[in-house]
Amino acid sequence: MSLALPNQSHTEALLDLIGEGLLLFAPDGQIALTNKAAEQILEMKAAQLLDNQLGFSIREALAHSHAPATLDIPYHIEGGAQKELTIETRFLDRYLLLIIRDVTEAKKLQALAARHDRMKELGDMVATVAHEIRNPLGGIRGFATLLHRDLSGQPQLQEMAQHIIDGADHLSQFVTHVLNYSRPAQAHFEPVDLNALMEELRISVEADSSLDAGIQLTFTPYSSPVIAPVDSQLLQSALLNLVVNAIQAMPQGGKLRLAVRQQGERAQLTVADTGEGISPENISKLFSPFFTTRPTGNGFGLAEVKKIVLAHGGTIDVQSELNRGTTFTLNLPLNRGQL
Repeated sequence: MSLALPNQSHTEALLDLIGEGLLLFAPDGQIALTNKAAEQILEMKAAQLLDNQLGFSIREALAHSHAPATLDIPYHIEGGAQKELTIETRFLDRYLLLIIRDVTEAKKLQALAARHDRMKELGDMVATVAHEIRNPLGGIRGFATLLHRDLSGQPQLQEMAQHIIDGADHLSQFVTHVLNYSRPAQAHFEPVDLNALMEELRISVEADSSLDAGIQLTFTPYSSPVIAPVDSQLLQSALLNLVVNAIQAMPQGGKLRLAVRQQGERAQLTVADTGEGISPENISKLFSPFFTTRPTGNGFGLAEVKKIVLAHGGTIDVQSELNRGTTFTLNLPLNRGQL
């Protein structure tokens, strides 16, 4: 029994089914064979390929019958984007075969996994440090409280003892912030109408007697219910943090706007103000712990907001202009299957 060999068109069709990019160079350096995956990975026609874009000279490799067995290279495509490629080389007689793999996403996943491991180690370390600080701190506060009581007849000394108590309380609160940030957000997801959630937030803020009368609060719901799987308590906490920041950014009053929108399979929650704005050089630092522009802040508020948004599989965008205001937009998936 004999088998019929595929003709050239069949061979090309088979090569195009392969997910790895294939480039076969003839002895004169011309491309003798390619497949669709190669052109998709390189985002150009094979005929446009330049030797130096692959990190070594094709013609030199052919002339000396040698080439690096494997090569990891950053590959720049038109428009400034960059891919991470792995190129494997093989000689077939006097022909040079390049097997090209796009490992960009794999590299990103490896980096995320490494970051996750580092964050876990950091969390364990922070928990240990917090425990070591809290034990003596509790003793300091306890003895200072006793001292404050015993100095009731000496107001000046009693005031000094009160300063120790206040300092211990401040440090204890700071340790709690650090400890909470190092722990992953424990979210419990349930289907929630985001219009209703944002309306509850509006009512809560307006009921606060400390809200400056000069601040005009408005809420624009979406035209129909926007149901998304969220942890209501965590999300309310994140939104309230943004609202408090917006109010603090408008000491002379202004407009505070809340809104819910739906874009395709994602919901958008917006908190916008007409306050002092954020300088461009500070926007990239906003969600870093310990970074704050407020004299009494510790920088954990927005860091906690981002952690909550990430726990929901979402993203947070910031648009700001000095003396014009700031807009925070939370983008959340409408179903957990999109994560």
